Amino acid sequence: MKKTFAAAAAALLLLAGCSSTAQEDVDKVDETVDQGDAAAETKLEGEAAYGDTGQTARATVIKQGDKIADVIIETIDQDGNAITQLEDMADPTAQDTAIGTEYQDQVDYLENYIKENGVENIKTDENGRVADEEMLKNVDINVQPMLEAVQNALANEKND
Repeated sequence: MKKTFAAAAAALLLLAGCSSTAQEDVDKVDETVDQGDAAAETKLEGEAAYGDTGQTARATVIKQGDKIADVIIETIDQDGNAITQLEDMADPTAQDTAIGTEYQDQVDYLENYIKENGVENIKTDENGRVADEEMLKNVDINVQPMLEAVQNALANEKND
């Protein structure tokens, strides 16, 4: 009976020892993955002026590895305040929109488009509006400074 009890106790100790070592290894793997993901995320910023209006397009691009994870575009007035409506632009007539979509909705669409497709293939006309007919259904404001701000942000990664 004592031999059976001793064997059972030894087996329990052996199982307990194996399971704790395995859990420690799993924790180490999880920490490495978490640290790897955080290290792979890069925040890039760039700006471009809206001519001589005193307003600036500011872009923040978040990359995870080589992929764009997020794009945030803001238009900032000469006092440092964010512009979210077309009427707040220095020259709103230059920003006339024929599609009836709110200014911020157009900026949101542009951000998502860049996130999914990149900025390099977006062409603009002489007024800074997108040249692509399909995209023009969703964005018909002057996006040239916004695109330049995103390109400047991405160029900052290459300069680092």
